[in-house]
Amino acid sequence: HTELATAPPFRLAHRDVSRDNILITTNGPVLVDFDHAGPEVPWWEVAHFVLALAWAGHPQPRPDIVHAALTGYRDAAGPLGPATPAALTGMLAATLRAVAYNLWLATGQRPATPERRTTAVGIVHAATRILTTIVDSAGEWATLLR
Repeated sequence: HTELATAPPFRLAHRDVSRDNILITTNGPVLVDFDHAGPEVPWWEVAHFVLALAWAGHPQPRPDIVHAALTGYRDAAGPLGPATPAALTGMLAATLRAVAYNLWLATGQRPATPERRTTAVGIVHAATRILTTIVDSAGEWATLLR
């Protein structure tokens, strides 16, 4: 794929942005909990988490949330990338990592309580629906990143 051949270099990234990992302070939001930090293409990281946060609890990502987040990122001199379906590479990769880890737990390849195994099965089932939605919506969602 040409996107991988021409992608910006990987950098150290958070890789676990969620509402739980954003602390709202009097000085503004602060990203916390860096235990999943590792290499990622910055644009893929931004596209992934902006879309995920804008999608949470909604049938599709909310354009107003995407726009506000990208404006803040752009104003902070964050490196933007092309608004193409390939921008969702990080989102797809993270979802596949979650499937792999939870499948590992669900099948007993890693010790887990019965409750955690049940949770892992649910995560694998949900992720299959999420992956289908991401792939089916990639073109439309990429337009939100403009």
